[in-house]
Amino acid sequence: MRIKIRRSLKRDLTYHDAKREIFSDEQFLKELGAIASKKKLNGEKLNAEEARLLCNGYLKEISARYTENRIFWKLCVAAARRNVIGSFKKVYYNKDDIKTIRKLLKSSLVTITPNHRSVFDFIILSYILVKETTFLPIILAADVFNAFPIGYLFRRMGAYFIRRSETDEMYSLVFKHYVMLILKYELLHMFFIEGGRNKTGAYSTPKKGILKYILEGAKKYNPKKDLAFLPVNISYDIVPESYIVVEESRTGVRKHIFRSVINYAAKKDLGSCYINFGKPVRLSAFSRSRKFSSEAEIVESLGDFLINRIKSLVIVSPISLISYTLLKANNVKFEDIKFEEFKRSFKMNFERLKRSKKNIAHIDLSKIPKYIDFAHKKGIINFDKKTGVISISSQQKQLIEYYSSNILHLFG
Repeated sequence: MRIKIRRSLKRDLTYHDAKREIFSDEQFLKELGAIASKKKLNGEKLNAEEARLLCNGYLKEISARYTENRIFWKLCVAAARRNVIGSFKKVYYNKDDIKTIRKLLKSSLVTITPNHRSVFDFIILSYILVKETTFLPIILAADVFNAFPIGYLFRRMGAYFIRRSETDEMYSLVFKHYVMLILKYELLHMFFIEGGRNKTGAYSTPKKGILKYILEGAKKYNPKKDLAFLPVNISYDIVPESYIVVEESRTGVRKHIFRSVINYAAKKDLGSCYINFGKPVRLSAFSRSRKFSSEAEIVESLGDFLINRIKSLVIVSPISLISYTLLKANNVKFEDIKFEEFKRSFKMNFERLKRSKKNIAHIDLSKIPKYIDFAHKKGIINFDKKTGVISISSQQKQLIEYYSSNILHLFG
């Protein structure tokens, strides 16, 4: 892929830009003074200089350090193509809807809001966005990624970071103003609206704090430009680190991020990846279509609306429909089932989705035996070709529930 990457129709937001803008902003300084007046450091009241130094440390931790180094990007593109895109038989996406982003950026402040399945969702999405539009988004990443060498690489690829469950008001203040500057510099912005990876395979409640900051940034810096949110659904035949995610869900203990990275990089033949870019949700039209008494109500309703739109965009994969069929055919008991009986149930579920006009474009009923062989090969089910019996272990049950949850909402 040719190395031609843009961050904005204007210019990039560097760390030095952010430092200059934030520490000269009257609103920020006023809010900082109010917080600093009641904050203590080593038992002593925090003075103005100490507050600024503390905030500058937070800004360094949060801010992106995008690089234009051509060698860096050639290596990144090659690694993404070989080790990420190359792990899949095919990555499906609708090119026309992606290409409208370039036009949308001229008239609107654009934020892409995907769901979150895998650690490397954003690598696939970023690769596609650059390939089809030349624009690389600035991406919100959790602080678990902010560890060397991953954090170093991600920061230079355009990621900025947020601490999980942070209670320090000063940190939150710096983060808010950094997000607001993204709207001033009109960068293509992307954040995973579910926050962290969903552990159940379904969809999490939206993180609405970031939506609030986006609206505040647009109102302060670019009130004449409309806000446009682009919902995206991303799903997989095989989620690369699905075994880790299922284990985390079962135990409640989060594995170190390197486990997911190594697990992903080591796996090949993951089937296909399915990405569906929805139509933009313009804030102006969204606000007019409903009666809101406050900005807080807009944020609350917008978050729920975007999650529901993302859910409606899901592309049904063979593995998800196999999992749903096994879940329902066995009434969650997961007893052995004959292939012919399974096939009848699979076709019935397929027809039900077809009647309700769900996206089943990538399922071919003539390939059911191939789908079952693939699921067996990837350890999701056990299939004995001699007896024609599908069986499921207790460990596989959790995987089937996980993959089934991705489309459960489609059946009402």
